[in-house]
Amino acid sequence: MYRVLVVDNEPIIVDGLFSLFQELDSLELDVMKAYSAFEAIECLKENKVDVVVADIHMPGLSGIELQQIIRERWPKCKVIMLTGYNDFNYAQTVIRQGGFDYILKTEGDVKIIDSLSRAIGELQQSESMEDYLSLAKEQLLEARRLLQNELLLQIVEEIVPFNEKLQERLLELDIVLHADRPLFAVACRVDEWGESYSLSDRMLMMFAVENIAREYLADANFQSLSLDRHKFIWLVQYKQEQEWDGFGKYVRNMLSEIQTTSQKLLRTTLSFAVSEHAIPWGELARRTRLLRQTLEQGLGLGKGVVIRENTASIEHVSQQIRVGRSLVELERCLEARDVASFRKGCRAVLEKAIQRHSLYTEVYYSIAVMLWAHVNRLKLNPEEGMKSIESLLTWEAAADYLTEITSRIIEQRGVEQLQESHELIDKLHRYIEANLVQDLSLTRLSGVVYLNGAYLSRVYKQMTGIGLTEYIADKRLDKAKQLLIASQSKIKDIAESVGLETGYFIKLFRKREHMTPQEYRKLKL
Repeated sequence: MYRVLVVDNEPIIVDGLFSLFQELDSLELDVMKAYSAFEAIECLKENKVDVVVADIHMPGLSGIELQQIIRERWPKCKVIMLTGYNDFNYAQTVIRQGGFDYILKTEGDVKIIDSLSRAIGELQQSESMEDYLSLAKEQLLEARRLLQNELLLQIVEEIVPFNEKLQERLLELDIVLHADRPLFAVACRVDEWGESYSLSDRMLMMFAVENIAREYLADANFQSLSLDRHKFIWLVQYKQEQEWDGFGKYVRNMLSEIQTTSQKLLRTTLSFAVSEHAIPWGELARRTRLLRQTLEQGLGLGKGVVIRENTASIEHVSQQIRVGRSLVELERCLEARDVASFRKGCRAVLEKAIQRHSLYTEVYYSIAVMLWAHVNRLKLNPEEGMKSIESLLTWEAAADYLTEITSRIIEQRGVEQLQESHELIDKLHRYIEANLVQDLSLTRLSGVVYLNGAYLSRVYKQMTGIGLTEYIADKRLDKAKQLLIASQSKIKDIAESVGLETGYFIKLFRKREHMTPQEYRKLKL
């Protein structure tokens, strides 16, 4: 999906192009709009924009000046300039400064659509997987990366204390983070690899994903920490001493772009849990544990998700017990909902430990306690409670019992995820129906349900079978049809009462109902 920003000080132009671009079935677009160059700059601070369609003549800050700012901030962004004046000097200036195209407003919609299609075509051609992989191969050879990863791992696991010497250690390893400033943390998980990827391919892809993230988060200091073969943590910090107010929103929005590019270029599906606010270094270990567990419950169990940190549950998060590589692997099987692999691994580790009773006891209760943390959170609460090792006469019986508990956990997780998804859809529907006259953009709705916009769009369509934009249009038209029958209000007033510009309302109504609003009113009265 490509993001297009329409900028003009004339609302009728902005709204018209906004509606035109939204109806383009040939292009997958996320369309945004701004009614001044200053409003556009605020939008650019928080979102990665692929194409800007802007008027040259705007009060306060001209389109030419806006183009210069865009060129500095988003050098890959394509800028299409619109004007009502046929002035060759303007066209020459636009192209000389890196603009993609210069179009007279009198040339019509077809010309604008053609230019937009060509701009997106160039963006598609410029996105090269080879560029990312080439840089990834160079990083793979750098031994310094291993030392960086080890230090950060010790910090998030509280092995290295937070003190005045931390900044010195960060500088020694060229880690571009400042110990005296808070930072945002992102827990990341690879949900799916390309089917043909080998182990070495996957390691290379991890670096390629990191390079994609560095490009999208170019305005921030960025450091990646690998936890295992499919999990990592990103630490993101504003480059200056004082962060801008929208920095957290900027980080969250960029995660969706990283997710989309990784899927498109690398065939790798990612999920993220991101901190709601900047985190002091002293709280980093506790908060990263929370973020990792956020990806292990509710909507976090899905694929390709972007979820904010649930700060209300911080005090209730308990640290999971891990004993050795076997327990880590069993936990991975639980997360992947792979009961067969869990049973196989559980039987193997218990059979091996049976030779020493103390080790066997430790392994059994370590696995049981790990499972019981999930049992308690999910409120399964079996009547018999956790079975003691003495009540299970053989290691085979112990393995079967633990596997049975695992199956129940996985089943309940599926129920919980489905329930939370239905609750999300219900909340969204209630908000839409109560606010038809208001802004119902993807950006606004994502704030209502605290989910990333792109992820919200995907999960809505998966749950309902229709697009969110289509549902909103249906509800607005349903309300408009009621008003056409029940009142004598003008078409213009009815359009405004359901949040639509008059011209677009008539066009949408005719497309859906195969008649104009006025014809519909005459037919029903």
